[in-house]
Amino acid sequence: NNFMKHFTSTSIGDFIIVKKNKYSYKNLLLNKKIGSKSKYGAVYSVTYGIKPKKYIVSAKLICINESNTKELVILKKITEIILAKKTIHFPILYSNVWISLKKLGCFVCRKNNMEEIQKKISQLSNELNEHNHLYYIEDAPVITDFKFDQMLSELQDLEKQYPQFKDPNSPTQRVGGGVTKFFDTIEHRYPMYSLSNTYSKDELVQWETRIRKILGVDTEICYTCELKFDGASISLTYENGALVQALTRGDGVQGDAITTNVKTINSIPLKLKGNYPKFFEIRGEIILPWMGFHKMNEKRAELGEPLYSNPRNTASGSLKLQDSSLVAERPLICFFYALAADQLMIDSQFEALKKAREWGFKVPDSASLAHSIDEVFEFITEWDEKRKSLPYEIDGIVIKVNQFNQQNKLGFTAKAPRWAMAYKY
Repeated sequence: NNFMKHFTSTSIGDFIIVKKNKYSYKNLLLNKKIGSKSKYGAVYSVTYGIKPKKYIVSAKLICINESNTKELVILKKITEIILAKKTIHFPILYSNVWISLKKLGCFVCRKNNMEEIQKKISQLSNELNEHNHLYYIEDAPVITDFKFDQMLSELQDLEKQYPQFKDPNSPTQRVGGGVTKFFDTIEHRYPMYSLSNTYSKDELVQWETRIRKILGVDTEICYTCELKFDGASISLTYENGALVQALTRGDGVQGDAITTNVKTINSIPLKLKGNYPKFFEIRGEIILPWMGFHKMNEKRAELGEPLYSNPRNTASGSLKLQDSSLVAERPLICFFYALAADQLMIDSQFEALKKAREWGFKVPDSASLAHSIDEVFEFITEWDEKRKSLPYEIDGIVIKVNQFNQQNKLGFTAKAPRWAMAYKY
């Protein structure tokens, strides 16, 4: 009773490890029985049973009689003292025999130490996410690659030792390692329609004429003009600022879940910035830049393997690799171009692109707002020449009616939105 006043509370994740003999360690569970009964009672251990490298010492196996509730309560209280102090000066119950833990040399894992570890993991994750954004989205790194790799390695080590504190969207997901044997097919919450396309400016004029018949001949219409990337379309779902699902386009109604693979792509944010909706989807195009494509083929040529045919097919095929670490090795990037949600509180496509950029997505700054079909033609002509010097492949320009209320009035055909058109070079 003299030491009862020193009791402190413990939480899930607190634990001690005791030594049964020279060669084996056992965990002492505070709230759950594991192992078989012995003449001394039942063996108890902590929930996570992790052995911190810094605190390994030896002590005898501690058993109690599980039928004796009073003994169990006393043992738990004494353990709380162990977890709260660096040095042990209190005895512990061992089949009704008091033994000095000081003599046994039991190690200590303090509760406040666990809290510090959790705080450190969170701090490293936040810093790595910010540096990843600066490097891959803003193209403005502030630390060296060596420093980044050091921080990432430290986080990996901590998560390995303390998996209970690992975030599903940790920066360590970028390196891959997860294996997906089968890709589940899931229905899109919001269908991914294909776009009507044309190779003729005359047909764009006809398209605007059809739009004006619905919106009104004298209605003011603005258009967003965006590069049409030649890659693999995806839909990402974010909830409370965290990536929770990634689907391929599939047939537009349903797609394959590729979340584990997508998390390895550095230009896709795992956690968002700023003031974002609680739940929304965002559409993007995963592409393989020319430089990365050529390097991959050079390596395959050295190994005597068949060369990849083009960046688009290579990017698409990468998303369905079973080993996510192989996806991580490929220099894929993702550009985003559309938001989808029940309530976005956004009025236009151009504003949506701006917001997505603020939340941390890689949105091309090449998108432009055109106030007439003639300005659309100027954008098409400008990029017909500029596209030849781009580090990746585009195959046209996507033109969209800018205002969302006008898009809603125009609606969809059976296959495509009436408010958008793809002009192909």
